[in-house]
This record gives sequence, structure tokens and C-alpha cells, in this order.
Amino acid sequence: MDELVGTWEKRAGPACAARYPRTLSLLPGGHYRGQADAPGEYTHWDVGTWRVVGPGELAVSTANDAVRRYGFRLDGDRLLVRDEQGCEFAYDRAEVA
Repeated sequence: MDELVGTWEKRAGPACAARYPRTLSLLPGGHYRGQADAPGEYTHWDVGTWRVVGPGELAVSTANDAVRRYGFRLDGDRLLVRDEQGCEFAYDRAEVA
């Protein structure tokens, strides 16, 4: 899904979203890079693969190499995500410099 390719910045969200990266770069070809708030800080999405597996469903490889499924919705330049535990958080598309 080309609409998801790009760099995303996490919005303020619930405490359960702390393990997800502050910055998420979804790259063409199904790879991604996540960056935590501080260098070296743990993030559940560090580097790996991503793909849309169905309507509103995204598969992402995690820091321990497990592939997890997430609900998602794209609303303009906002990416809304829901994990398996029901944690909901959002990313805004980063402005291109």
C-alpha cells in the first residue's frame, strides 16, 4: 500500500504506546526503521518488515523477530494503529524537508 510509505511521527498517546517508536519510516519494498525517543532505548518496532495483509490489517516484524498483526486506518496524513492488546495510538505523516 503505497499510501503508507513514508516517515511518520508518533502523536502523544496512552502509556501502552510507549514501546512503539517515536519515528517510523515505512520504506518501499516492505522494510521499516523505527527510532525511539533516545538513542539505544528499546522500541518494539526497531527494524524489520511490514505489509498490508488485508483490509485494515498490517503485519509487522517486531524487535524479537515475531510477526504481529495490527489493525490500522489511514485518515489523510494520520495513521491510526491498534495492537493485539487493544492499545490505540497514532502517527502523523512527517513533513518532507
